[in-house]
Amino acid sequence: MGDKLKNKLKKKNSNKNKQIEIEPIDTIEPEPKYVSSIPVDPNTTSGRSFPLRLTDIEKGQLQILADKLQELVPNKKISRSRVLRASVYVQDSISLKKLARSIVDNT
Repeated sequence: MGDKLKNKLKKKNSNKNKQIEIEPIDTIEPEPKYVSSIPVDPNTTSGRSFPLRLTDIEKGQLQILADKLQELVPNKKISRSRVLRASVYVQDSISLKKLARSIVDNT
């Protein structure tokens, strides 16, 4: 065999025979653990855009509706988007008839 190959074999064999130094458990300092918490908002959206186009008059009327609801519920922050999201859950027949009448009259 060539000298280069013998040297490589010696290096490989010498690595196998090395002993690993292990520190006793008492001397190992624990790494500090940092726990990060992410505040979770239950009303977060999915990030998908919903292109709702409103005229200035409709935005104004929505703001008026939000202000009226704010008067009814003073301890809660009522925004226009919250009013729109809440309107999705209106299911009673009286409110649905009023919404249908409003759609017919205003569009």
